[in-house]
Amino acid sequence: VGYYGSYDLGLSMSIYAPESDVKKHAIYDDFLCGWDPDYIDSQAPAKLLKNPGALGNKKLDFKSVLFVGTQDITISPDNAFIYEKVMKEAGLKDVEICCYENITHYMFNSSFANEIYQKTIDFFTKTLTPGFKD
Repeated sequence: VGYYGSYDLGLSMSIYAPESDVKKHAIYDDFLCGWDPDYIDSQAPAKLLKNPGALGNKKLDFKSVLFVGTQDITISPDNAFIYEKVMKEAGLKDVEICCYENITHYMFNSSFANEIYQKTIDFFTKTLTPGFKD
C-alpha cells in the first residue's frame, strides 16, 4: 500500500526542487538529512525494480495499491503512474492506482479519508488473510 509515495526520487526532486529554485532545493537537502541524493535515488523502488540484480534476482510476486491525489504538488501523482508501469514491466500484474480528483498531498484530511482507510483495510484483509474469499 502506498500513499502519495516518492517511488522515484529523481522525478520528485525535479518537480519539487528544480535546480533553479535554490530555496526549495535547500529544504529538500534538509529533508534528505545529508544523505547523497544520488544514493537515495538509486534505492528508490522504481529504480530497484528496473535492476533485478539489486534485489538478488528474486522472482517478484506481490500485490499493490497506490493512492494519489491529482492536486498533490508535494509528490506528483506521476510518481505512482510511473511506478505502476515499472512494476508491470517487472512482471507484477496486480497493481491498482486509486486516483482522487482535486485531492492534495493531505488526502487524509479530505472527504475521501474514510474511503481510503476502508480500501486499505479491505486490501490487507484480502491480501494477507489465507483463504479469504469475497
